[in-house]
Amino acid sequence: MEVSKVHEKFLLVSNFSRFASVDCYSGIARALGYLGVEYRLLPVHDLQAFFSPDMISNLILAYSAKTINSITHVLFVGSAFVEDHFIKSIQKCGIKVAYWALEDPHSLDQNAVKFCNDVDYYFTNEVKVPTLFPKAYYLPTAADHFICKPIKDELIAGAPDYMKYDIVFCGNVYPNRQKLLEPLAEYCEKKGYKFGLAGIVKLMENAQDSPLIKNIIVGKDEYGRDMRLEGVIDHGVIVDLYRCAKIALNIERDPHFSYSSKYSSNVIHNLVGESLNPRAYEIGCCAGAIQFIDDKRQELFSGNTIKENEHCVVYHNFEDLCQKIDYYLSHEEERKKIVMQARQYVFDNHTYVSRAERMLKYIRVKEHRLSALDIQKVLDSVNKRPK
Repeated sequence: MEVSKVHEKFLLVSNFSRFASVDCYSGIARALGYLGVEYRLLPVHDLQAFFSPDMISNLILAYSAKTINSITHVLFVGSAFVEDHFIKSIQKCGIKVAYWALEDPHSLDQNAVKFCNDVDYYFTNEVKVPTLFPKAYYLPTAADHFICKPIKDELIAGAPDYMKYDIVFCGNVYPNRQKLLEPLAEYCEKKGYKFGLAGIVKLMENAQDSPLIKNIIVGKDEYGRDMRLEGVIDHGVIVDLYRCAKIALNIERDPHFSYSSKYSSNVIHNLVGESLNPRAYEIGCCAGAIQFIDDKRQELFSGNTIKENEHCVVYHNFEDLCQKIDYYLSHEEERKKIVMQARQYVFDNHTYVSRAERMLKYIRVKEHRLSALDIQKVLDSVNKRPK
């Protein structure tokens, strides 16, 4: 068959969260558009202010039934609010249902019940999930190279002071991260390093008494007013921080920490995650800060992703982290060499365009619409991505 006759038409449904999953949602949408795949968006994270989960579910179902001839696949990106009977209703419309789990293993209990057995395609960000559920297909997160891209040094020099940090951490401050960041903040103050924090701090223990509070970055809104970067931060702001900082920390989340037994738990399967988070690729793709990542995820040492001392710096404990911070802040050329190597590697291997290619290939093979030869034609037909 001719590759050009393959015409998927996706309805992309986002999660309620505006933090990490919406960035993946936007990234995969841009990637599908770049590859010439038709799609429509249903941004649940924007609709939740106006509609209940049941109303949104009915909206998706109504849209699917109305567009039977123009939608072939509904792709839920990190969405965990729908029930199994709802998935079956979409499938009765002749539409395939795919789910991309972005919180495995942290939400594996919920995902296993609601999605693994019912959807046509279960994509997971965790490499170990297919060992428990053979139906699952490993599709890791990535960097959106349309957003995470380098900027010139002179633009960094002209950026506001609140964007310029020696060390920055962007993300949810879970308890295991708090235990590292609090003494690090004290160390940075002692050494005279500028350390900034942006993200959600409400899950910290005794949050208001934490010394980290004074490290929360205070930026400016569109009217020039002070704005604390606390809570859900716009992805563009995070990207700018990665571009302007010298070191960006990546502290993997404790796989057994649960902030909600309803939406996020890993008790039934008790799986210890091995795969990297989106930050592992986004920092490198921005080509600004060098990534410092902990040694908690085994995928880091598999040879299939970013590599220690080539694309990132791996630290093993607090003392090791401090020593390496001292070293790379005083060795700019070595730091920038790793930064540029990371940019090229992520751009070549870990963008949402590459993930979309893998997803499409998998779907087309499963639906018997693509042979091995056709797969190569699809990959060869992708234009060189803009750098």
